Amino acid sequence: MELKEEKIITNLNIDENNSADKVLLEASNKIIEKIQERFANSYEIVSEEFKSPDKDWSREIKVSRGNKVGSVIDLNWTKDMPTKLEIDVTKSSKIGRILIYTIGISFLLLGAYMGMNDIEPLAFLPGYKLAAGLGGLIALIPAAILIFILQKMIITKKDNEESNKLVQDIQKEIMG
Repeated sequence: MELKEEKIITNLNIDENNSADKVLLEASNKIIEKIQERFANSYEIVSEEFKSPDKDWSREIKVSRGNKVGSVIDLNWTKDMPTKLEIDVTKSSKIGRILIYTIGISFLLLGAYMGMNDIEPLAFLPGYKLAAGLGGLIALIPAAILIFILQKMIITKKDNEESNKLVQDIQKEIMG
């Protein structure tokens, strides 16, 4: 295993005796067991159900405490590189996802409405459907800025260190 910019790449033993399904199931369950051993007492751990791989395969494991502290472990495998499993550990919080969905969708709908009904400052947009789509995309720019300010600088500012430490601890546990 090697660490590359928060991505861990591990080798898998896929051959005639060990199918990709079996090896990926064992590898992902082993990672889940390691995480549960270390973090189950103080964190909530949720993982997706195992799905058989086709061309590409991925599985997501979420580790969180409350709404502000959390991490997501993404396991990715491709048929192009069958002996490599890529593990990506990133910060993620429930409050962040809530902000993205509520603010992002609200601004998208507002921008689409403004573009479609020729409301200033989006009255210059051409057509009806095109104006709605472009208005929604234009409105996502201030939404992204607002989400960033709320999430990073106001709401999760105090818990940012704990989330960073959680990511580092998970990486060490997986590598361990």
